Parts: sequence; C-alpha cells; structure tokens
Amino acid sequence: MNPPAPAPRPEEIELKLALPTSNPQDLARRLARVPVLARCPATQRQLHNIYYDTPQQDLHAERVALRLRRVGAGAQPEWLQTLKMGGRSDSALSHRGEWEVPAPGAGLARDALEATPWPEFDPDGSVFKALAPCLVTAFERTSWPVKKRGGSLVEVSLDIGQIVAGGQSAPVCELELELLAGHPAA
Repeated sequence: MNPPAPAPRPEEIELKLALPTSNPQDLARRLARVPVLARCPATQRQLHNIYYDTPQQDLHAERVALRLRRVGAGAQPEWLQTLKMGGRSDSALSHRGEWEVPAPGAGLARDALEATPWPEFDPDGSVFKALAPCLVTAFERTSWPVKKRGGSLVEVSLDIGQIVAGGQSAPVCELELELLAGHPAA
C-alpha cells in the first residue's frame, strides 16, 4: 500500500498593481462602471492588518510574511492569522504558499503555524519569540467575483487606505486580481 499523498499546498496566485492615490474615490467609481465588474455584486469590507518581523527583518530576507488581520470594525470582528512563503514571480504575477487560520484575537498564535512550513523555518521558536509589529495597513476593500469561462474565478479587489510604518504613514491604493479557482491563464 502506498502512503497517503501529502495535502496540496495552499497557493496564492495574484497580480497586484499600485495605483495613483491622488483621487482614489473617483478611481473606485470608474472601476465599478467597467462592464465586467458592473455585472458582479461588489462587497466592501474594512481590513486592518498587522505585519510582523524580527528587528533584523529575518522574515523579509526570506520572502516570508506573517500577518494578523482584523476583518470588520464592529464589536465582534473576525481575526485571521496568515503565513505567506515560498514565493516566486512570473513577471508581475506572484505564486506563493498561503496558510490562513482563524486567530483567537489580536495576538499571534504559534500553535496555528504547526500545520504550515513555519516549524522548518523556525525549528527552535527563536524567530517567533523575536517577532514584533513592523507595519500596519488599514483600508477599505471593494471586491468583485469575476467568473470566467472554463470555471475560473478571479477576485478583483480595490484597496484604499493607509500604510503606517516607523512612525510615518502613506496612502495606499492597490488593485489586486487573485485567482480563487481555475487555471492561472484565466
């Protein structure tokens, strides 16, 4: 009998584009009128992200990202912990492993990383112990699910908000196309 096949690696395939931040609300209105998006129901969410790294930026050096995300701004927000690693890029399209799990609250949970490649990256836990917030983003995400022929599903998202790091802030306006199902050629 053959051993069971390993579980498939969760993979994120996306294209991110930085957009001008001079008039993001006008950009959002114009984007919503694009015919392929105008036919799709848009959803809006408030997202607050805290990215972690060591003071020596060990995660950044290895192209690893560890994020804690608050979804929603009400009394009962949802918290998600996300690990992204193993990235490669084909031009502007990025492919990388992504593991996302519910978080118990506004703090990282090391045990949530056990079913990911994190233990190989940090076998003795010293990197995890050294983690501290390194940047925060807060933005409104407007998303449209676009179904393509052949069964592919691409989420088109517009993020408008702020990024804060090192005591400074800057506006952010990004368009993201993420393949949720189907082939990357979609």
